[in-house]
This record gives sequence, structure tokens and C-alpha cells, in this order.
Amino acid sequence: DGTRVKEPHEVSEVIVAFYQNLLGQQPTGESLDMNLLRKALPKSISAVQNENLDRDVSFEEIKEVLFPLKDNKAPGPDGFNAGFFKRTWNIVKNDVLCAIKSFFDSGKLLKQVNATTITLVPKVPNPSQVKEFKPISCCNTIYKYIAKLIANRVKMVLPNIVGPQQTPFVKGRHISDNILLSQELLRNYHRRGGLPRCALKVDLMKATILFRVVRWITEYVTTTRFSIFINRELHGFFASGRGLRQGDPLSPYLFVLAMEVFSGLMGLMVAEQDFKYHWRCEKEKITHLCFADDLMVFCRAEVGSVSIIGECLNRFKALSGLIPNPDKSNLFANCVSTYLKDQLLDVLGYKEGVLP
Repeated sequence: DGTRVKEPHEVSEVIVAFYQNLLGQQPTGESLDMNLLRKALPKSISAVQNENLDRDVSFEEIKEVLFPLKDNKAPGPDGFNAGFFKRTWNIVKNDVLCAIKSFFDSGKLLKQVNATTITLVPKVPNPSQVKEFKPISCCNTIYKYIAKLIANRVKMVLPNIVGPQQTPFVKGRHISDNILLSQELLRNYHRRGGLPRCALKVDLMKATILFRVVRWITEYVTTTRFSIFINRELHGFFASGRGLRQGDPLSPYLFVLAMEVFSGLMGLMVAEQDFKYHWRCEKEKITHLCFADDLMVFCRAEVGSVSIIGECLNRFKALSGLIPNPDKSNLFANCVSTYLKDQLLDVLGYKEGVLP
């Protein structure tokens, strides 16, 4: 509410309340439109891939993920990093293997294993607001092993169900592909000449697989408990209601799957409505490119096409819970009048961006 606090206990209370409201609240609003979701995700995986995802976890598979984890990665609330488990492996081996195997067999995860410490890293010099810190999740090592096992299976099917608009975290693709393509599309963007064009940089705030895999993922996402690390002390202990953890080995792959919903929605709306392509994108039918946590959307600079993008983002928000952040999102337009540019900015409520 703008009130400044200085006392350590007051600062801790404000920070815990902020993240409890952000992460601990169950999402509310309209129910999922499952018919729309099915239309947006027409791709499926093969029976063989389904079986591979859902097969029992073997001790050999568990061992393969144990030792590559770096020794000195920040530990979770239990204080044990990967180096501890490696150095005491002869003693703890059977307990670790059985604990991990138990989760995959039962689909239940002990809440102490899924407890998470949030460490706050400043995003700006001398931060004075909670939102000026970047929250990094420090998970327990046992949990990291479980997440890595699921991630190894999920990432094998991503190339079959994720469209070409996404290159990060998809095997056989490189994030640099989209970076180079976006640079080419935006090259000389400020120069006069050519058709009216528009690009949006959207900052986002926060495939069909077998039931058992969904249950594994649901269990570890919904049983998370958070504590905030402030001035070398842990504060708060609250349940997660939504969101993925930055620092979680599985989060990038779940984000890729969520963004595929946007790709599907965009494809549907382009086919059904009078969408006009960006003049450099029409031949290849490029509407958008996805990055690690940002989205670039391209269209002709006209109110109708920008409105279609806005409608698509609203539908995506309803299905995924990912919300465009207007404070960090920008619109770039060229070869348009000042009046039209103002109209385009008003459609989405974004600020005008400036390209280098």
C-alpha cells in the first residue's frame, strides 16, 4: 500500500505476505474451456512414447541422475546438497533410492521433501520494493532428483508435440534460432518505407500423456511449501496454490508445454478471423516466437490484428494462468500515423518500445 517499513520483523512480514498472496492463493475466475483447449492442442504422442513416459522407474534410471548434479548447488530447507549425498553414498544409498522409488510407485510426496526455500536476489541496485527482487527457489536435493527423472522423460516427447515457434529446452533446437530470427525481423525496423508493421514484446508473469505421469507432476506441483530466506533466517511456511518454481529442474519443460497452448490458440484465431500478417512474416506464416519467459508477436499495424492478439492473450490467460505484464510489455510500430499508433497502444495498454 506504499507504506515504508524498516524494522526487520516488519520487513519479513511484508515479504512473506507478498509471496503468500502471489504463490499461495488458488487461481480463481472462469472454469477451463476444455473444448477450446483440445482444439488448441491437436497433437498427440505415440503409444510407444506414452509407454515410455509411464513405465516404472528403475534403480538404474535413478542412479543416472544422482551424480551429474553439481556438488555445491544451493541446498533446500534440509541443508543437504548433492555433495553430501555423493560423499556419504555408501551409507545413504538404499534410503535415497527407496525414497525416490516410493514416490513413483505411490504418487505421493512427503511434504518435507517438497518444502522449498525462496532466496531473493536484487534485480536493481538498492531495491526498496519486494517486486524488485527475483525469487529463486532452492529445492531439497531428493526433490531435485525426482524432478530430473520426470524432466528427462518429458523432454524426450517435446519435439513431437511442440511447434516450431518454440526453441528453448526442446531437444534438437537452439534458443539462438529464435533470437536470430527475431533480430532479422526487427532489423532496420525504424526506417521508413514498407507496409505498416507491428511487433509486440509480451512479458509473462506468472500434449496428452498418460494419467500416472500427470499424477506425478500434479503431486509435486500442488504439495509444495514455501519459506522465505531473509537476512539468513527462514520466515513463513505456506502452501503453494499456483505457479512454477524458478530453479526447479522440471519448470522449463512445463512452461514449454503451457506456451504450446498459446501457439495453438494463435493458430486457431488466425484461421478463423481476419488476421493480417506482418509483411516480412506472411510467406512463412510466422505469427510469434517464444523465448525462455518472453513472447514476440508480429502482425500488420492495424487495430483488427492487434485486437485478435489481445483476445488470444486473454484466452491464454484463462487456460494457463499466465498473465501478460503490461508494465514490462512493449509495442513497436512503424510506417503508421501517430493517431494509429496511439490506437494500437490503447488496445493492449502496453507502452511504446524503443529498438536499438
